Amino acid sequence: MIQLRRYAIYNNLTFTIDKSHKYVHDTLRKHITGVLSNVLRRVNIKGVTKINKFYYDGKKFQNRDTNNIVTHCFGYDANSLYHSSYSSEPHKFNPYGKFLMTGSCTNIIMGTQGLNIINDRSKIFFAVVKGSIPEYRLNKVANYPPIIRNIQIKTNKSTIGNFMYDYMQSIKSKTDQEEYKLTNLCKLNDFRFFYCYSLWFLIDHFDFQITDIESVMIFTGHDQFSGFAKTLMSERVEAMLNKNKGVAMMRKISLNASYGYNILNESHYNKIKLCTANQTLSNRQMENFRSERKLTDDLYQVNIENDSYKCETHLHVGFQLWM
Repeated sequence: MIQLRRYAIYNNLTFTIDKSHKYVHDTLRKHITGVLSNVLRRVNIKGVTKINKFYYDGKKFQNRDTNNIVTHCFGYDANSLYHSSYSSEPHKFNPYGKFLMTGSCTNIIMGTQGLNIINDRSKIFFAVVKGSIPEYRLNKVANYPPIIRNIQIKTNKSTIGNFMYDYMQSIKSKTDQEEYKLTNLCKLNDFRFFYCYSLWFLIDHFDFQITDIESVMIFTGHDQFSGFAKTLMSERVEAMLNKNKGVAMMRKISLNASYGYNILNESHYNKIKLCTANQTLSNRQMENFRSERKLTDDLYQVNIENDSYKCETHLHVGFQLWM
């Protein structure tokens, strides 16, 4: 019988995280952002709304209108960027040559000693760090701070501003409470997770300053997904040109599923069951029971928190693509 893990190590291939590296798995799970949309402004009216700019005045960010008025509103979706990274194909826009994909974890360095690995740039790694973009660079990033993370904020006027506060109240959304929001940041007060290329990009372009390091997880790097990714991408493009939506969607799903569903962090989702009244009564006694909703006289929707979950795809590869 082929010992798949040894075979993967010998051929420098990706495989699921070994149980001996529980810290890596748990840290990845903890820092998954989730697939949330990021809305920067909710109202833009053609011919009325002025295009505004942010700037840093030395104390805080200010917002000012320009003389330019919105003439068109459009949605922009960059197609297949994940798959382009997945293919490890070099591109002139990529200052690091090509993105290598993570293989197996070879070492975990705790504490500030990991700074040598970050600065050496000869290894592929994930790092958990604190840091910030210095003040003299803030005007460069004011209109779109490059660190996008899910953080807990309070939905009061002083935090989200009068416009958003009034809007939330107008749609009867709860305010003045703690919520997690996908947010553009310039400073990290808590430890946050980075893939090596994204961390190098922040350092090179915005002089990002690391103030503390929790850990650096070193991985082998490879480009073995190249043939698979480029073949399916080519077949998808050909199907789109031929207006064959079914094949195009199938190729997209195949690519996404190959690195992916674990990145949705399904361990955070409850299990929903339909139960009779007697079954619901029994479920209430369970430790992982969360809530119920009556649908009919003898039918209830019951929410049960998962006590276990599977990780059957390479979580670290999905994480580096989504990050």
